[in-house]
Amino acid sequence: MMDRQTPPPRIRSRILLSLLVPGLAFIAVWYFMTASGRERSRLIEKGVHVPGRLIAVEETGTLINRSPQLLLTMEFRRLNGRLDTAQTKFVPGLRRIQYFQPGVEITVAYDTAEPKNATLFDFKNGTADASAGTIDSLRRANDSLKREIGKSK
Repeated sequence: MMDRQTPPPRIRSRILLSLLVPGLAFIAVWYFMTASGRERSRLIEKGVHVPGRLIAVEETGTLINRSPQLLLTMEFRRLNGRLDTAQTKFVPGLRRIQYFQPGVEITVAYDTAEPKNATLFDFKNGTADASAGTIDSLRRANDSLKREIGKSK
């Protein structure tokens, strides 16, 4: 039997570098890709939770798992009583996207040191309020269509 020979030190260092560089690149990409999720988790765990409402909902143009990323503008009252607004990016599940309407009451988690650093925690009282907002917008659309049909006759 033949004994396995160890590669010369130069080849060994090249092999280590060829494994180390992609590994470090993967760790860096993973770290930056998960940063927003870590910040959201920190706000939910350690931030102050207050009632608020959505005042604007826009699509960012990014799809994540076939769900659109939304830019939410939230209005809330801080613990000191001051009215404030903040924006956050959020990716809802496809089944919950209809709840993201301006005027829907929500619960906001914000950082007391930096109130602009806020995130959507939940819909106030579950999805009932969100459904009411959706039903209200559907009624307005229905009334608008009826008026347009009435004009065309």
